[in-house]
Amino acid sequence: MKKFVSLVVLAALSSSAFAQTVNPVVTVSGKGSVSVAPDCATVTYQFIDETRGTQAQPLAKTAVPSLVAKNNARVAPAVAELKKVVGTDGTVEVSPTVRPIYEYDQKTSRNIKVGFQVVSNITVKLEGRQPIEQKLNQLFDTSKIGADEVNEPVMDLQEATRATAVREANQKAVDDAIATANSQLEKGESLGRIVQRGERVNVPAPRYEMARAMAASADAPGGGGTAIVETGKVTVQTAIQFVFEVLGTPARLGAQAAQGKGGQPGS
Repeated sequence: MKKFVSLVVLAALSSSAFAQTVNPVVTVSGKGSVSVAPDCATVTYQFIDETRGTQAQPLAKTAVPSLVAKNNARVAPAVAELKKVVGTDGTVEVSPTVRPIYEYDQKTSRNIKVGFQVVSNITVKLEGRQPIEQKLNQLFDTSKIGADEVNEPVMDLQEATRATAVREANQKAVDDAIATANSQLEKGESLGRIVQRGERVNVPAPRYEMARAMAASADAPGGGGTAIVETGKVTVQTAIQFVFEVLGTPARLGAQAAQGKGGQPGS
């Protein structure tokens, strides 16, 4: 019985001693942001051709080859022109799609295939800051490309550039976390070791600011014109969470402890 009581007392003392050695912590999230001029830009073009019959006389698949040939006749010179502009500073890719065209028949409540549509997507990617500055506006020369649709340029960063930006943003996030943690300390306290840390990086989907493409005179008589393009910057953001150990005793608590000892008998 005495042995059991001794073990209980020892456990209680050990638990009390452990509790006294556990320091408080502060949890913060540091954020870092870096804006970099894009060195990768993607522009997509669409060439759309279609042929239709009627619900009574729908077109057969034999109509597709001639439709593809018609689409190819428009795409080929555009590809040649784009390759001339891009040169060795990027890539030009073509991906065609054949789609059926349906019309709704109210009598039968069914969709009836009446024709076909050929859509060719041309994706152009420029790599390098200088090629973007010198060539991006040429990709919107509507008089030479002649696409049915041209999407706005998507600005991005090449892998090496993104990695450098992420490292810089991470360092800013660390500095921000330390500054934020220090701002939460009271007089007499200081930051101790890092208990935990976690990283969340908002990549690979960087956003771009102020990027726009405007067709300056695309609707002018006699053909199109060259667009004005402003690339803006790509922003890479990171966030790192930290749990810091807090050392020391707040000055106010130290003063209260001193006052308490001063009021005890025999002190």
